[in-house]
Amino acid sequence: MKNKNFWDISKRPYTQLKLKILNSYLCDCWAKIFFSQAEQHKDWRSWQKIYYIDCFAGRGKYHCGGKENCFNGSPLIALECAKRFQSNQRYKDIKMEGIFIEEQKGVADDLEKFCEKYKGITEFEIYKQKDINIIIDEVLNKIGNHPAFFLIDPDGIKELKKETIEKIVNRNGPTDILLNYIKGGVERISGLVKKEMDNIINQNISDKNLKTISRLTDFYGLEVFKHLNKTEKERLGEWTNSILKSGNLKEVAVFNMPYLHKSDNIYYLLFASRKPVAKKIMTQIFKEAKKVDYRGQTRMDIFGDSEFDI
Repeated sequence: MKNKNFWDISKRPYTQLKLKILNSYLCDCWAKIFFSQAEQHKDWRSWQKIYYIDCFAGRGKYHCGGKENCFNGSPLIALECAKRFQSNQRYKDIKMEGIFIEEQKGVADDLEKFCEKYKGITEFEIYKQKDINIIIDEVLNKIGNHPAFFLIDPDGIKELKKETIEKIVNRNGPTDILLNYIKGGVERISGLVKKEMDNIINQNISDKNLKTISRLTDFYGLEVFKHLNKTEKERLGEWTNSILKSGNLKEVAVFNMPYLHKSDNIYYLLFASRKPVAKKIMTQIFKEAKKVDYRGQTRMDIFGDSEFDI
């Protein structure tokens, strides 16, 4: 369950920055490109609708230090984006539909409430109390080969399975992904695997630890056992190569999100696309985001001159 302060964004500038990155790419670039291209290719039916899929949608709004619901979350960013383009008569025959998936009932109920004002203005569907890993085939069948942008932003690696990502990566049709790779879960459980290796081999591991380790193999795959002694960056690269780049999305850029007060990263944002120009655009957005200073936090990268390549 979410803690009571989870939706207070006032002390989470990294979340604000993540949402800014999403808005910059989704609305200022991705939707703009596809709406413009669809206008020029009205005989290509697949471009008469584009999709935004939020795999872990959340409630749609954040608090700001006691101020209620002042900051749009990812679903409302997408709806505002759709509203902006669909209000333009130039694009009157083109639709952007949002698909919002949220597993927790209370959170999904809040999301439904915040989306209410967009009914009749934009198209969206809320999958309440649904797990993306279970309904991924249903979602992919719905969107067909239409252009689609997937935001994959789980709270932890236990919420996301390798097979789900692979199905998204290998779908037909233009596909862009912005994915939150939560490195803490990968690194923590990798440490547990190394510690418990003898017990794993001898089948003498506790049920609790086995369950924890299974979360890592569900997310990373069994290949993780080959990469236990590699560095954090190397493990990230191996995962990216085996899942994202092994499919249709060869163009990948990475952004490391630092903690506020210590020299370490909370997570990595991975962007993946088929198009080199899409990576180029997102890399520029990442570069602008690197200029943000978090209360004196200046260690913004670990990748040197090529920090956005992976």
